[in-house]
Amino acid sequence: MTLGPDMGSFKLDIDPILALILRNSYGSVMLQVPEGLKRYLPQIARFIEQRTGVEVILDGDVCYGACDHPGDNASMLGCDAIIHLGHEDIPTMERGHVPIHFFRVSMNDTGGGLEKGIELFSRQFKGNRIGLVTTTQHLGLIDRARVLLEAYGSEVVIGEPGKREAFPGQVLGCSFQSAREVSPGSDAVLYLGTGRFHPLGIALSLGREVHCIDPMTGDHTKVGMDEVEAFLRKRFARIARAQNLLHDEKETVVVLSVKPGQRRIRLARELAALAKDKGIDAYLVSMDLLDPMKVRSFGFKVAVSTACPRIVVDEDERYGEEGVTLLSPIEFRISVGIQTMEDYHLDEEW
Repeated sequence: MTLGPDMGSFKLDIDPILALILRNSYGSVMLQVPEGLKRYLPQIARFIEQRTGVEVILDGDVCYGACDHPGDNASMLGCDAIIHLGHEDIPTMERGHVPIHFFRVSMNDTGGGLEKGIELFSRQFKGNRIGLVTTTQHLGLIDRARVLLEAYGSEVVIGEPGKREAFPGQVLGCSFQSAREVSPGSDAVLYLGTGRFHPLGIALSLGREVHCIDPMTGDHTKVGMDEVEAFLRKRFARIARAQNLLHDEKETVVVLSVKPGQRRIRLARELAALAKDKGIDAYLVSMDLLDPMKVRSFGFKVAVSTACPRIVVDEDERYGEEGVTLLSPIEFRISVGIQTMEDYHLDEEW
C-alpha cells in the first residue's frame, strides 16, 4: 500500500487511484474531497499528476457528501472522470455522463479511543446481542469494533445496506435502514461515530435509546427517548408556527435541489400540488446551495425543503433568524393536516 501525502489524522491508499487512472488512460480528472480534507487537496493532486501525467482539476465548491458530486461541472470542463475521496458511493443517485470513482479515506489509529469506549460500554451495559452501526467516516473501524465487542462476550449483528448505502452497517443522514434491520432482537443498538444527528435519527426511527461511542475520544454516551421527545417538541413548535403562517399568508415555496444526489423532482411537485389542493399558493424554486438568505429574498415565511434532510434540523436557527420556517416533507404534510405527529420521522423519502 502506497500512502499519499501526509494527511494528519487521515490516511489514503493511493495505489488504486493511480492504477485506475493509468488503466483507463484518463487525460483529465476532477478531484473532489469534503471540507475537512480540502487543505490536503493540492498535495494529493500533485502526487497524482507526477505519477500518472494526468491533468487534475480541483473541485473548489463546498462538498457535503457523495450526493454533492460535481458531475455536471466535470462534464462541461471535459474531464474524463471524477475522483471523489472521503465518501462512499450512493448506489441509487444520479451520476451524469462522467464516471465517478469513490475512494475511502480512513482515520489513523484512534489512540485507544475505540478500545476505551467499548470497554466503558461493555462494563455499563449488560446484554448479549449488539446491533452495530456507523457512518461513512468510520466504516474502516467497524470490523475492529466487532472483534473488541466479541472479546467482551457480545454477539454483534451488522445490518445489510439499504438503497442509498454502499456497505453493511452504514447509516446516512438520509437513511437509517441498516439500524432498523439490526434492532429487532438486539439488546442494544450501538452507534460508532461523532455528533448527535445520526444517533438521534436512529433513536427516532427505532423508537428506542441508542448507545454512542466516539472512537476518537473514547466517550460513551446515550441518546435516550427524553432527547427524542425534546426534539419532537421543538419540531412540533415549528409545525404549529407554519400552520398559522400558512393560514394567514396562504403561500409557500418548495425548494428543489439541483445537487445530483438530492434531486427529488417528483417529491417537490407532489408537495406543490398538495399545497395547491389545500388552497395554498406554492412555487417551485431550484437551488444548488440552500441558504436562508436566498429563501428569504423571495419573501416567503414558510419553505419546504426537498434537499438534504439534515438542513431542516441543522440549520433551523439560521432560518429562524431570517424569519423563515423551514419544513421537511413530512412536517409540511402535518402542517396541512394530511398526517399527524404520530407519523413523524426524519426525512428518508427517496
